[in-house]
Amino acid sequence: MFLRKTKKKNEFILAGLFLSGLVGAGFGSGREIFVYFASFGVVGIVGFILACVTLWFAASQILEIAIGRHFTGVDQIVGFVVKGKRASFYTFSILLFAFIGYVAMLSGIRDVLRPVFPAVCNQFPILFGICTCGIAVAFALAVFYGNFAAYSRVCSIITPAVVLCVATVAVFAAFYAPGPSLAMSFSLRKIPVLLGKSILYTGYNLLFLLGALGRAGSLSPPAREIRKGSLLGAGLFLSCGTCIFFALCIISPAASGQGMPLLSVIGTFGNVPERIFSCVLAVAMLLCAACNFGTVGSVVGKKSFAVPLIALLGIPLSYIGFDRVISRIYPVFGVVGILFLLALAQLRRKIV
Repeated sequence: MFLRKTKKKNEFILAGLFLSGLVGAGFGSGREIFVYFASFGVVGIVGFILACVTLWFAASQILEIAIGRHFTGVDQIVGFVVKGKRASFYTFSILLFAFIGYVAMLSGIRDVLRPVFPAVCNQFPILFGICTCGIAVAFALAVFYGNFAAYSRVCSIITPAVVLCVATVAVFAAFYAPGPSLAMSFSLRKIPVLLGKSILYTGYNLLFLLGALGRAGSLSPPAREIRKGSLLGAGLFLSCGTCIFFALCIISPAASGQGMPLLSVIGTFGNVPERIFSCVLAVAMLLCAACNFGTVGSVVGKKSFAVPLIALLGIPLSYIGFDRVISRIYPVFGVVGILFLLALAQLRRKIV
């Protein structure tokens, strides 16, 4: 039990945990918002709103289960929601997906720090990659073997600050680097595609939330604070994501379609703004990497000798490429997330 009696503090801790699972390389750079929503034009905001609302309800349910039964492992949550072979399937899928997310964060950290250390990156690319990824691995291991309570308090401060910073950058990019049109064209034939992508986005982010919130069994807020904390996290995520969405609709299509759209736009204003924003993104990715690796470790166990080896394995695998993971691998696990969401909804009806 480490939450304070001050309700506002408790709610920020829960909101910070919520954001730590969702705000990483994809969200902070604008890539996810573009691929799944902004590429469809202004109407794509409907899909993003529906996704945020669904994730809020799912987060509240996961927290109620974890805190109410003092679960500290994702496998415990899964075992409570589904039984038998299905539980093993979901546990393995979440474990694999969390590791892939961890690898994506390592790749993203290496990419965003290139403008910060251009000379080292150009002259010693291998050394640069080992050092940047090594820092992320060391941080993830330190958080995993350390105190989850301390990590939660850090998230309550840093993750809201990061999403607000990203939203501010998005608004700045929209006002000072507008493109030839206010929004991309949209046709009715794309509505089924938008709906499908929105569902997949919701599904794989649910798995991220499960990894972040499923270890929160040591918390002890009442149900009302759980709902408010989840709502605060979802509200920050929605409001900042909306800023990113409309910025991507306003800036030029060439810029919004980049691997890291917001970073590419900020880079046009000079080296200093680009480096500052790169560091902000790197912090978000560090926290998200630690969150994803903690999911893997919660299933494997702290005493397992395989934990450091798994952490180091992420370094060579990170060269698969950040954009490839976001665009191709994440959606596959979206199906698993939706199936688990349906199981959560069914469990909710039984409890009620």
